[in-house]
Amino acid sequence: MKRVLRPEGFVVIHTCTNRLYYKTLTYSIRLRLTGLLQSLGIPIRTPKPPRTSDDEAMHINEHDFLALHAFFRAIGWRARVEPRPNYKIDLHALYGATLSSVDFPLKPVPGWKVWLYKTFLWWPPLNWILAREFFCIARP
Repeated sequence: MKRVLRPEGFVVIHTCTNRLYYKTLTYSIRLRLTGLLQSLGIPIRTPKPPRTSDDEAMHINEHDFLALHAFFRAIGWRARVEPRPNYKIDLHALYGATLSSVDFPLKPVPGWKVWLYKTFLWWPPLNWILAREFFCIARP
């Protein structure tokens, strides 16, 4: 990256699914909890497996918040890593409050859930784990 950057240039990196939350820490817990709730007759969707064949082919070196910081520190770069929640949490902020439920493919999370999430869960270090993805700006 450094070789092709202009002087004073920077790199913007976007990682998709946060490996820690969606693939390492919570999948087996979510799967067991769903099975328990389903056995009690509660209709709940079974979580999808954390790694599809596309994931295996495309996402070779997935990162989490601390791994991104460690990588850039190891190569002597400065990096700002911004955790981002699931897009459903931020739909109204991203697209406005007049989303049409008919022709918009994502359904926004109810306002009270957004408030609970951002008030109690969206603080470091929890947001490092609960983030859906990360944006990173790095400079040599």
